[in-house]
Amino acid sequence: MKERIYPKNINGKIYYYLQYTYRKKINDNDNDNACGKGSGTGKSQACTHSEYLGSADKIRKILKRILLDFFELS
Repeated sequence: MKERIYPKNINGKIYYYLQYTYRKKINDNDNDNACGKGSGTGKSQACTHSEYLGSADKIRKILKRILLDFFELS
């Protein structure tokens, strides 16, 4: 699985998303129970999933809160 964080500009504001890509086996004979997970075991399909992380301000506030909590415990 490959993950990346990418910005998306919507109406002049930048929002951040976490996107990950994975491969899913396609098997006509067996719906979700594809046999084998290695190469050469059948057709596969690339799938992506995106999760909204928030704006830069929101992410900065969350990280700041996490860092403050961490250093208070130290």
